[in-house]
Amino acid sequence: MTLRNQTLFSTNTWLPWCWTLVLCTCFASCSRPESLFVGTYELSYQVVADAEQALRLSFPVEGDDSLRAHLLQFGLGESAILHQAHPLKSASALAEAELWAKRVRETNSFMQVLDVYSTEKGFSIEADGVSMPHPSGLGASVAAEVAQMEDGDWRGPIATTYGWELIRLDQRFDGPRNRAQISLYRMQFPVGSDADRAQAKKDWDTLPLRGNHELLMALPLSFRRDRLVTETE
Repeated sequence: MTLRNQTLFSTNTWLPWCWTLVLCTCFASCSRPESLFVGTYELSYQVVADAEQALRLSFPVEGDDSLRAHLLQFGLGESAILHQAHPLKSASALAEAELWAKRVRETNSFMQVLDVYSTEKGFSIEADGVSMPHPSGLGASVAAEVAQMEDGDWRGPIATTYGWELIRLDQRFDGPRNRAQISLYRMQFPVGSDADRAQAKKDWDTLPLRGNHELLMALPLSFRRDRLVTETE
Protein backbone atom coordinates (compact mmCIF):
# COMPACT_ATOMS: atom_id res chain seq x y z
CA MET A 1 0.00 0.00 0.00
CA THR A 2 1.35 3.40 -0.92
CA LEU A 3 0.61 6.72 0.74
CA ARG A 4 1.79 8.71 -2.26
CA ASN A 5 -0.56 11.58 -3.07
CA GLN A 6 -2.53 10.84 0.09
CA THR A 7 -2.72 12.76 3.36
CA LEU A 8 -2.35 11.06 6.71
CA PHE A 9 -5.43 12.87 8.07
CA SER A 10 -8.43 14.10 6.19
CA THR A 11 -9.70 17.57 7.04
CA ASN A 12 -12.72 16.06 8.72
CA THR A 13 -10.67 13.90 11.09
CA TRP A 14 -7.79 16.34 11.71
CA LEU A 15 -9.80 19.39 12.79
CA PRO A 16 -11.68 17.73 15.68
CA TRP A 17 -8.40 16.15 16.89
CA CYS A 18 -6.63 19.50 16.66
CA TRP A 19 -9.33 21.37 18.55
CA THR A 20 -9.41 18.67 21.22
CA LEU A 21 -5.67 19.12 21.75
CA VAL A 22 -6.00 22.91 21.88
CA LEU A 23 -8.92 22.81 24.29
CA CYS A 24 -7.22 20.28 26.59
CA THR A 25 -4.04 22.35 26.63
CA CYS A 26 -5.97 25.53 27.30
CA PHE A 27 -8.05 23.92 30.04
CA ALA A 28 -4.97 22.55 31.80
CA SER A 29 -3.25 25.93 31.59
CA CYS A 30 -6.28 27.96 32.61
CA SER A 31 -7.19 25.66 35.50
CA ARG A 32 -3.72 25.94 37.06
CA PRO A 33 -3.65 28.75 39.67
CA GLU A 34 -1.32 31.61 38.87
CA SER A 35 1.96 31.84 40.75
CA LEU A 36 3.12 34.70 42.96
CA PHE A 37 5.99 36.65 41.40
CA VAL A 38 8.55 38.64 43.37
CA GLY A 39 10.55 40.54 40.80
CA THR A 40 11.58 37.79 38.38
CA TYR A 41 11.32 35.05 41.03
CA GLU A 42 8.34 32.69 41.04
CA LEU A 43 6.58 31.04 43.96
CA SER A 44 4.13 28.35 42.84
CA TYR A 45 0.61 28.60 44.24
CA GLN A 46 0.67 24.84 44.75
CA VAL A 47 3.70 25.05 47.04
CA VAL A 48 1.78 27.45 49.29
CA ALA A 49 -1.44 25.41 49.08
CA ASP A 50 0.35 22.18 50.04
CA ALA A 51 2.11 23.83 52.98
CA GLU A 52 -1.16 25.41 54.11
CA GLN A 53 -2.94 22.05 54.02
CA ALA A 54 -0.17 20.43 56.06
CA LEU A 55 0.02 23.26 58.60
CA ARG A 56 -3.73 23.08 59.18
CA LEU A 57 -3.19 19.74 60.95
CA SER A 58 -1.71 21.71 63.84
CA PHE A 59 -3.68 24.94 63.33
CA PRO A 60 -7.20 23.76 62.37
CA VAL A 61 -9.07 26.95 63.30
CA GLU A 62 -6.75 29.48 61.63
CA GLY A 63 -8.19 31.29 58.62
CA ASP A 64 -6.84 30.66 55.13
CA ASP A 65 -5.36 34.14 54.77
CA SER A 66 -3.72 33.93 58.19
CA LEU A 67 -1.98 30.64 57.38
CA ARG A 68 -0.90 31.85 53.95
CA ALA A 69 0.44 35.10 55.36
CA HIS A 70 2.54 33.31 57.98
CA LEU A 71 3.86 30.78 55.47
CA LEU A 72 4.81 33.51 53.01
CA GLN A 73 6.23 35.90 55.57
CA PHE A 74 8.23 33.33 57.52
CA GLY A 75 10.02 31.51 54.76
CA LEU A 76 8.29 30.36 51.61
CA GLY A 77 8.88 33.58 49.67
CA GLU A 78 12.42 34.12 50.88
CA SER A 79 13.33 30.46 50.32
CA ALA A 80 12.05 30.48 46.73
CA ILE A 81 14.22 33.51 45.98
CA LEU A 82 17.35 32.02 47.57
CA HIS A 83 17.14 28.73 45.67
CA GLN A 84 16.24 30.36 42.33
CA ALA A 85 18.97 32.99 42.66
CA HIS A 86 21.62 30.31 43.26
CA PRO A 87 20.50 27.20 41.33
CA LEU A 88 23.93 25.56 41.16
CA LYS A 89 24.62 26.09 44.85
CA SER A 90 21.13 24.81 45.66
CA ALA A 91 21.62 21.71 43.52
CA SER A 92 24.97 21.00 45.16
CA ALA A 93 23.58 21.37 48.68
CA LEU A 94 20.57 19.22 47.77
CA ALA A 95 22.84 16.46 46.46
CA GLU A 96 24.73 16.44 49.77
CA ALA A 97 21.49 16.44 51.77
CA GLU A 98 20.19 13.50 49.73
CA LEU A 99 23.34 11.51 50.49
CA TRP A 100 22.78 12.01 54.23
CA ALA A 101 19.09 11.15 53.85
CA LYS A 102 20.13 7.93 52.12
CA ARG A 103 22.33 7.10 55.12
CA VAL A 104 19.36 7.60 57.43
CA ARG A 105 17.22 5.27 55.32
CA GLU A 106 19.95 2.64 55.18
CA THR A 107 20.68 2.69 58.93
CA ASN A 108 17.09 3.41 59.96
CA SER A 109 18.57 5.69 62.62
CA PHE A 110 18.49 9.46 62.24
CA MET A 111 20.34 9.92 65.53
CA GLN A 112 23.17 7.58 64.54
CA VAL A 113 23.68 9.45 61.28
CA LEU A 114 23.38 12.77 63.14
CA ASP A 115 26.35 11.75 65.32
CA VAL A 116 28.44 11.08 62.20
CA TYR A 117 27.24 14.34 60.64
CA SER A 118 28.19 16.39 63.71
CA THR A 119 31.62 14.74 63.85
CA GLU A 120 32.33 15.38 60.18
CA LYS A 121 31.10 18.97 60.39
CA GLY A 122 33.08 19.59 63.56
CA PHE A 123 30.35 20.80 65.88
CA SER A 124 27.92 19.32 68.40
CA ILE A 125 24.19 19.35 67.78
CA GLU A 126 21.50 19.67 70.39
CA ALA A 127 17.76 19.59 69.92
CA ASP A 128 16.02 22.88 69.26
CA GLY A 129 13.40 23.68 71.86
CA VAL A 130 10.57 25.75 70.36
CA SER A 131 7.75 27.11 72.48
CA MET A 132 5.27 26.94 69.60
CA PRO A 133 5.52 24.90 66.36
CA HIS A 134 4.69 27.96 64.29
CA PRO A 135 6.29 29.24 61.04
CA SER A 136 7.64 32.23 62.96
CA GLY A 137 9.70 29.88 65.15
CA LEU A 138 10.52 26.98 62.86
CA GLY A 139 10.34 28.56 59.44
CA ALA A 140 7.48 27.92 57.03
CA SER A 141 8.64 24.71 55.35
CA VAL A 142 9.78 23.03 58.56
CA ALA A 143 6.60 24.03 60.42
CA ALA A 144 4.48 22.51 57.65
CA GLU A 145 6.41 19.24 57.91
CA VAL A 146 6.36 19.17 61.73
CA ALA A 147 2.58 19.59 61.67
CA GLN A 148 2.36 16.15 60.01
CA MET A 149 4.95 14.40 62.21
CA GLU A 150 4.87 12.37 65.40
CA ASP A 151 7.69 11.67 67.85
CA GLY A 152 10.60 9.93 66.11
CA ASP A 153 9.53 10.85 62.56
CA TRP A 154 12.03 12.46 60.21
CA ARG A 155 11.67 14.36 56.94
CA GLY A 156 13.86 15.80 54.22
CA PRO A 157 15.50 17.19 52.31
CA ILE A 158 13.36 20.31 52.87
CA ALA A 159 14.04 23.62 51.12
CA THR A 160 14.36 26.45 53.65
CA THR A 161 15.67 29.99 53.91
CA TYR A 162 19.01 28.51 54.99
CA GLY A 163 19.34 25.89 52.27
CA TRP A 164 18.29 22.25 52.61
CA GLU A 165 17.51 20.46 55.86
CA LEU A 166 16.82 17.03 57.30
CA ILE A 167 14.75 17.16 60.48
CA ARG A 168 13.67 14.75 63.21
CA LEU A 169 10.87 15.42 65.69
CA ASP A 170 12.30 14.28 69.01
CA GLN A 171 9.29 15.04 71.18
CA ARG A 172 5.99 16.90 71.14
CA PHE A 173 5.12 17.84 74.70
CA ASP A 174 1.68 17.87 76.28
CA GLY A 175 -0.80 20.55 75.34
CA PRO A 176 -2.83 21.70 72.35
CA ARG A 177 -1.04 20.77 69.13
CA ASN A 178 -0.83 24.40 67.99
CA ARG A 179 0.94 25.48 71.20
CA ALA A 180 2.69 22.40 72.60
CA GLN A 181 6.46 22.79 72.81
CA ILE A 182 8.50 20.52 70.57
CA SER A 183 12.06 19.24 70.53
CA LEU A 184 13.61 19.03 67.06
CA TYR A 185 16.93 17.92 65.55
CA ARG A 186 18.24 19.35 62.27
CA MET A 187 20.94 18.56 59.74
CA GLN A 188 21.49 21.69 57.64
CA PHE A 189 23.14 22.14 54.26
CA PRO A 190 23.61 25.82 53.41
CA VAL A 191 22.91 27.39 50.05
CA GLY A 192 25.24 30.31 49.41
CA SER A 193 26.79 32.60 51.97
CA ASP A 194 25.32 34.68 54.77
CA ALA A 195 25.35 37.59 52.30
CA ASP A 196 23.42 35.54 49.75
CA ARG A 197 20.76 34.69 52.30
CA ALA A 198 20.57 38.29 53.47
CA GLN A 199 20.06 39.39 49.86
CA ALA A 200 17.23 36.88 49.44
CA LYS A 201 15.48 38.39 52.45
CA LYS A 202 16.04 41.91 51.13
CA ASP A 203 14.63 40.93 47.72
CA TRP A 204 11.57 39.39 49.36
CA ASP A 205 11.01 42.60 51.33
CA THR A 206 11.54 45.05 48.46
CA LEU A 207 11.05 43.65 44.94
CA PRO A 208 7.83 44.32 42.96
CA LEU A 209 4.93 41.92 43.54
CA ARG A 210 2.44 40.53 41.02
CA GLY A 211 0.53 37.39 40.17
CA ASN A 212 -1.93 35.35 42.24
CA HIS A 213 -4.53 37.63 43.79
CA GLU A 214 -5.28 35.35 46.75
CA LEU A 215 -1.65 35.20 47.79
CA LEU A 216 -1.10 38.92 47.26
CA MET A 217 -4.13 39.81 49.39
CA ALA A 218 -2.99 37.44 52.14
CA LEU A 219 0.14 39.55 52.62
CA PRO A 220 -0.06 42.45 55.08
CA LEU A 221 -0.99 45.77 53.48
CA SER A 222 2.17 47.36 54.88
CA PHE A 223 4.26 44.67 53.16
CA ARG A 224 2.73 45.07 49.70
CA ARG A 225 2.16 48.84 49.75
CA ASP A 226 3.70 50.54 46.68
CA ARG A 227 5.00 47.20 45.40
CA LEU A 228 2.06 45.82 43.40
CA VAL A 229 2.57 45.72 39.63
CA THR A 230 -0.44 45.78 37.30
CA GLU A 231 -0.51 43.63 34.19
CA THR A 232 -0.20 46.73 31.97
CA GLU A 233 3.04 47.89 33.59
